[in-house]
Amino acid sequence: MASEEELKRLSHQINELIAACNALKSENTQLKAQQTSFNDEKSKWVDYQNEVKARVQLMVQRLKT
Repeated sequence: MASEEELKRLSHQINELIAACNALKSENTQLKAQQTSFNDEKSKWVDYQNEVKARVQLMVQRLKT
């Protein structure tokens, strides 16, 4: 049968695991938000790049004529 000392040790380890799990969940949430932000920023830059590309192509066409 487990002694009182062992039960306290196990209880302490469980509490540490719960704290670690909560910290990882929080970090995961922050990383997902950061990833969403980066994806939004990337999308804006891709749109801007496409707009600039279209403008350059239009200028090239005008120069050809």
